[in-house]
Amino acid sequence: MKKKIFLYFVSAAFLLCVIFYGLMLWVLRANYTDEIITSIKSDAYTIQSVLKNNQTDDYTSLLNDVFKSKIDNGIRITLIDKAGFILYDSHNNHTTMENHSDREEFKAAIEGEIGQAIRFSTTVRAQMVYVAIPFSNVYHDISVIRTSYPLTSIYSFSNHTVNYIIVVFGIGIILSYLWALRLSGYILKPIRLITNSIKRILAGYNGGNIEYHSDDELGELCRYFNEVNSYNIKKMDRLMGSNNNLSSILSSILNSVMVLDRNKKLVFCNKSAEQFLGASFTEMQKKPFIELLRDYEINKFIDDFYNDKKTPIKEIVINGSVLRFNLYSNEGMFNEFKDSIVLVIQDVTEIRKIERIRKDFVTNVTHELKTPLTSIKGYIELLKDREELDNATKQKFFEIIEIEANRLTDLINDLLLLSDVENNKGRIEMLKVNDIIGEVIAIMDNISSEKGIELICYYGDEATIFGDKNRFKQMMINLIDNAIKYTNTGGEVRISTIKDEEKILITVEDDGIGIDKKHINRLFERFYRTDTSRSRTEGGTGLGLAIVKHIVKNFEGSIKIESEVDVGSRFTVIIPLKPV
Repeated sequence: MKKKIFLYFVSAAFLLCVIFYGLMLWVLRANYTDEIITSIKSDAYTIQSVLKNNQTDDYTSLLNDVFKSKIDNGIRITLIDKAGFILYDSHNNHTTMENHSDREEFKAAIEGEIGQAIRFSTTVRAQMVYVAIPFSNVYHDISVIRTSYPLTSIYSFSNHTVNYIIVVFGIGIILSYLWALRLSGYILKPIRLITNSIKRILAGYNGGNIEYHSDDELGELCRYFNEVNSYNIKKMDRLMGSNNNLSSILSSILNSVMVLDRNKKLVFCNKSAEQFLGASFTEMQKKPFIELLRDYEINKFIDDFYNDKKTPIKEIVINGSVLRFNLYSNEGMFNEFKDSIVLVIQDVTEIRKIERIRKDFVTNVTHELKTPLTSIKGYIELLKDREELDNATKQKFFEIIEIEANRLTDLINDLLLLSDVENNKGRIEMLKVNDIIGEVIAIMDNISSEKGIELICYYGDEATIFGDKNRFKQMMINLIDNAIKYTNTGGEVRISTIKDEEKILITVEDDGIGIDKKHINRLFERFYRTDTSRSRTEGGTGLGLAIVKHIVKNFEGSIKIESEVDVGSRFTVIIPLKPV
């Protein structure tokens, strides 16, 4: 660019010099020619005056004497009669000269005008300027007086002047060269600054402000560029922030998010998708999507979506997991991927499991509520319909109704308690484990004594935990009550605590009937019973261990079961000593 500007300026300067040189040369020659014409015209009139005052026809003696200095300086004098014959010529033998009747200046003079002409003279072999005036006198045969002067002197003068002009022009071209360098640098500086800034922007960096202060158009261009650059920086910052937020959101989403183009090629995916497919995004880009998920049903599902442009949802079981495939048209979510679709894969295995548990729970609750209500209703109808019943029978029926009503009350209370412990952790307070277990033993001692079961406690070092006191007591009551129910008369229930630096272990152990291993994994499910008839006889609701499990979770602890049929069971609760 700089070279072009430089060449433009130098070429323009050279062209102007050439034009100026031509004009100057033309003006000089024109002015000099005019001066010669004026001078030789004056000489012609002087000759006219001399001839009128002299009657001699010896023109050679007369004119060579009077006009010797002018003739010597190059002025040529020619006298011509009316027929065009030469009567006298200061530079040539007039007798040998050709007739001049056809000369332009002669014709004008014969007509009574002043004739002028510039042409090459074949007589003197030079470019000449001619002036001819009419002449009339009774003593002379002269009709035209012509003076002329060679233009070689003009060319000599011009050539002499040209040398000076060339020097001046050379200086002008040098100055124009220097000016072109300066001007091209001045013009190109802001352009270079803008170009470098754009290169930085294209490379992903901040273009920065252009430091160029001027009141001309280039300065205005730089100011506008800075404004546009500042606006773009703010816009890019917002876009980067949005992209970072989107990337953070997509990275934190547990669902697999993938974008597929029209050819079902992966063009974007989040971290969850990489983990789901077991490969990095770079590796997955090299393969068709059908090779990533080798499932005919899924690929047909995607093809159908492209054809119908619906927003389908499909659940497919893969390797035992229930996966929900959601397809969406890419409308504004990923603008850089036109005509693409967004595939979201959600693992709904746990959701379906929870739904199944909830459904089973509703069924069980309905059944558990219906059983005592049916019993109560049946005995009430018997009492109404059979008035002849004796008092002892009626009293027995009333006791059964009371038992079923209490059972119904216990079930409702346990349901409310389970809902409460599932939804919140309760109060957070500092608890001394051994003291609270002592309180629970005092409560449960009468129950165990009635059944002939001994409660034995082994206290380790006192431990302090954090949580809801009433819930901790409820947990211990449920565990001990459960052990008493499934221990035969004469048996033992042992409660022990062991503390280390990080946790406390609370064990409730019995020598009762034990639990078959096939039941252990389901013991903490709602309404699950290993022996339905015995559980109902003992008055259990089937929610005790489910409540225990959720209370242990509230303390951020864990529980494990060890059991052997006809030997006994051991429930161990592990609770961290740190604040919850």
